[in-house]
Amino acid sequence: MGKDLKWSKNDPDRVVVVCKKKRCKYKVYASNVKGEKSFQIKQMYPKHSCARSYKNTQVTSQWLANKYLETIRYLVMNDFKVDVKKYKAYRAKRKAFEIIHGDYKESYGRLWDYAVTLQKTNEGSCVVVKVVRTIPTSPIIFQRMYVSFAVMKKGFKEGCRPFIGLDGCHLKGPYRGQL
Repeated sequence: MGKDLKWSKNDPDRVVVVCKKKRCKYKVYASNVKGEKSFQIKQMYPKHSCARSYKNTQVTSQWLANKYLETIRYLVMNDFKVDVKKYKAYRAKRKAFEIIHGDYKESYGRLWDYAVTLQKTNEGSCVVVKVVRTIPTSPIIFQRMYVSFAVMKKGFKEGCRPFIGLDGCHLKGPYRGQL
């Protein structure tokens, strides 16, 4: 770790791995062993001539999940002498995330409280929450929210900034879209 590597060649017959720093001499060359399903290192320059890198593109979210999933399973086995299957560890991770960040459905349910609080604390502001219902018996579904602060309207009217700007943000999590 600490070095960002690049797979400059990666095909069924050979693999070449080099350091992403251009002047670094680190290199590993391996090729396929005939008649076997393995590779053999043919050339290797293991010394890096570059400084440590704190940005590493090899560290992906999938790699982190797999790495620490096994760590969690190992810790539970050592602490409680219980074997934890992968799916149970994933569910535990999801529950821990909900404990830290809260439940999405509960957060969307609190939008009405947020709208009322905005209107109470910013007199003259306009807050509109739009929801849809596909059929009368179905639950309501959040569609969009509009907020216009009174001080921004006043500043616009007084000529402080003659510019209309719209902004949005992309939603992550199970309810994707744009706000």
